[in-house]
Amino acid sequence: MDTDIEGLTEANMALSGLMAALSPAGRRKVGLRLGQLLRRENQRRIAANVAPDGSAFAPRRAQKGKKKLRARMFRKLRQARHLKIRRGADEVRLEFGGKAGRIAAVHHFGLRDKVRPGGKEVAYAARPLLGFSRDDLEALENLLLDHVAAGLR
Repeated sequence: MDTDIEGLTEANMALSGLMAALSPAGRRKVGLRLGQLLRRENQRRIAANVAPDGSAFAPRRAQKGKKKLRARMFRKLRQARHLKIRRGADEVRLEFGGKAGRIAAVHHFGLRDKVRPGGKEVAYAARPLLGFSRDDLEALENLLLDHVAAGLR
C-alpha cells in the first residue's frame, strides 16, 4: 500500500524541519511517541467507524436471512498487535501486518475479495482506515514542539 494517504504530504512538510533539528537518538524517541499518538488516534476513529476526514464508514450490506448487525466493525483489526508502528532512521510508519494487512487493504481501498476461503467474491465499499485529520496534524506538531522545548531547558 504505497499510496499517499490524504494529508501525508502536508504532514511531512510541516514536521520535516522540526525533525531535522533533532539528534538521531531524539528522532528515534520522538518517532516512537509520534507513532503511538497516530496509532491511538486511528484506533479511536476505527472504533467509532469514522474515516480520517470525519465521514462515517459505509454501512454493512444486508445479509439474507440474518438480523442486521449493529456491532462496530474492525474490532480485532484495530488492536495494537495488528496495527504496528514501524520506525526507520528517518521515518515512522503505521501499518497492518500479515493477514490483517490484506484485510485492511481490501476495506481501505474498496477492493474485491472472497468472504471466506472458497466462497464467492464480493466488492467491498471503501472504508479508509488510516489517515491524518487536522487534529492529528496539530497534535503531532505540538508533540514535536514540546520535545524540542524540553531539550532546550
